Amino acid sequence: MTESSVRKIGFIEEDIISNLPRNIQETILCVMPLRDAVRTSILSTKWRHRWTTIPHLKFDFGFVESIWDQELKAFKFVTVINKVLLLHNGPILELTVNCPQRHCDAQMIHDYIDQWIPLLSRNGIKELTITYLKREEFTPHNFSSLDPTHLRLGSVWFPYIPAFRGFAHLTNLELIDVATSEQRIYDCPVLEKLTLIVCEGLFHTSFRAPNLKYLHQYYRQMTSKYSLSGYENITEYSFRLSRNPTSRAKISNVVKVLGSLPKIEKFSVASCFIKYLAAGGSPNRLSKPLPCLKTLNISDINFNDLSEVSCLLCLIRSAPNLCKLHILAGDDIQGNLNEYRIQDSEDCVVDHLEIVTFSYFTGLKAEMELIKFLLAHAPLLKTMLIHRSPKMIKDVAFNMADEMLQYSRVSSRAQIRHLKHPVRIDDYGPWIPLLRRKDTKQLSLEYLERGEFSTHHLSKDLTHLRLLIFWCSSSPTYGGFPYLTNLELVDVDTSGQSIFDCPGLQKLALEEYSLAGLENLTEYSALYGHEAPMNLTNTCNVVEILSRLHKIEKFCVAMDFMQAEYISEGDLENYYIEGSNDCTIDHIESVTFSNLLADVLKCGLVLHGKRYFISLVD
Repeated sequence: MTESSVRKIGFIEEDIISNLPRNIQETILCVMPLRDAVRTSILSTKWRHRWTTIPHLKFDFGFVESIWDQELKAFKFVTVINKVLLLHNGPILELTVNCPQRHCDAQMIHDYIDQWIPLLSRNGIKELTITYLKREEFTPHNFSSLDPTHLRLGSVWFPYIPAFRGFAHLTNLELIDVATSEQRIYDCPVLEKLTLIVCEGLFHTSFRAPNLKYLHQYYRQMTSKYSLSGYENITEYSFRLSRNPTSRAKISNVVKVLGSLPKIEKFSVASCFIKYLAAGGSPNRLSKPLPCLKTLNISDINFNDLSEVSCLLCLIRSAPNLCKLHILAGDDIQGNLNEYRIQDSEDCVVDHLEIVTFSYFTGLKAEMELIKFLLAHAPLLKTMLIHRSPKMIKDVAFNMADEMLQYSRVSSRAQIRHLKHPVRIDDYGPWIPLLRRKDTKQLSLEYLERGEFSTHHLSKDLTHLRLLIFWCSSSPTYGGFPYLTNLELVDVDTSGQSIFDCPGLQKLALEEYSLAGLENLTEYSALYGHEAPMNLTNTCNVVEILSRLHKIEKFCVAMDFMQAEYISEGDLENYYIEGSNDCTIDHIESVTFSNLLADVLKCGLVLHGKRYFISLVD
């Protein structure tokens, strides 16, 4: 045997990974996609059953995409999961099942999940995630045999079983688009975090949770009996309300809500919830201060509404240890506070406030008064970041900036800086950490009407992203999507021009046809609506576009991109096809025409074939 052969054999026998401790091998397999982890069984006899002991099984959207078959669909999905569960040997501490989003028999998957629950119970499941695309009229899953610590359900019916009283060891509960047909209270004695997003019939009062610390809620409308009484241990609270409250408040809502949160450290509100808090009036400050409140996030506030401005000032005055204040002004500017003045006593000092951000500043009188107030009462203020609304005229902005520089400052370090992009307050959005989950690879978000969204909410591990009907904003510190391969933007607008790094992007669909820097495209299509392009250019667009596509293999245009329907309305009596000896189309095998009225075009190209091209003659 030669010396080189000996060296090769020695190299092959040296298997570093196989010699690692068993727990480290399991950790490596757990961070791999489940399909790849199972495939390690073919590496060697040592690895044949190694994957069967991993405690985390994630049949997420990445897994769905890897095994999806247009013919087998749901049957293949549940069959693969069945095989994995039957071959698995050991405890299953975490299970994620994200049901396929298209052309799927959801009833079949639902029935199989009911069969898997007893198996999960015997294997000691602790973290369970089950999400469907939409809520169907199925019977609720029976979770009474489970004892999880983390439970996340999406688009399901919450179980109602008379013998089922609650979850004894549940610490984290996330419910998204979950409904219940029966009103009851579930005992969750150690529950610390509760997330409720657009749920029907389920509220925080549906859970008896004396140790609850984090409460995140998003509802379309407010109930008249909303109360936080009995939840005094909450330290982080957020609420987003999408519709204006309709009922009149008999007492001050800000007193009722904040009076029940003596230990609150982080308080975030968005959309119409500030209107709810302001209803019933706001005192100068709360009778019981909020000494633990460190971060205050107020979004969509109307600075022309006296009740909302008064509510904001009440919160600031009632938080003596406030460190961070984030404000995002809303689009609703109805009202008139042109003569508004903040009347405050000398003893009002925000001793610990260090950072203030103000997004969508428009220069309203109340906004200027608030800035003046904060500069005069925050001795430790370091930075005040102000983002100017695009609606604000530059000359007006410069004048107001000069006025701000004249305001007296109690802090010698206080600086006022301009922000190019708004600071998005995402604490009220409990869905944000769900979108940032590292196991989320494919994401599709759709609004029925244009919704506002920030790209920094998304996980950088995404491979597929589709946004439909969004107003998309970006953060100047957000780099991009390093693993994104497929991006589809439908009816999406943006608040500014930003460039995102997407080194792995292969497929892009959007309303943009500037092709500079995209010379590697092999497939290009353009589809326009019913209006002709209005931005006419002095250069030939077909040359501008095609001259950049050196590697193009498939080129498709439709509707008004070629303005074919407008040609039919013009005068084409002098339009004809002129032959050219230097033009050959040697490889055309088939030609089809649809809805073209120029018969001479059809005859000229089809009958005379490869030796002709189309031109316009004066």
